[in-house]
Amino acid sequence: MTQSVKFNMKNSLGLAIASIITSGVMSTQAVASVDDITAALTSGTVYGDFRLRYEYEDQDNTADSAKGLTLRSRLGYNTGSYEG
Repeated sequence: MTQSVKFNMKNSLGLAIASIITSGVMSTQAVASVDDITAALTSGTVYGDFRLRYEYEDQDNTADSAKGLTLRSRLGYNTGSYEG
């Protein structure tokens, strides 16, 4: 026994409504995902540390002495939690 599907205005309207509802649900999930990512990025914390170092070297066998001043800087950003 074979069945044929007749496409008429009623079936097309139902198909259109189903596709609109499905796309609405999918776009809501995409917006929720974007909101979660935005919340994770904006709720993060900044961290860092700095180390200042001075060196002086005076050698007996050379005419010049050496001096050095360096600053080691380390900066970072921890995001908030995202999906767990």
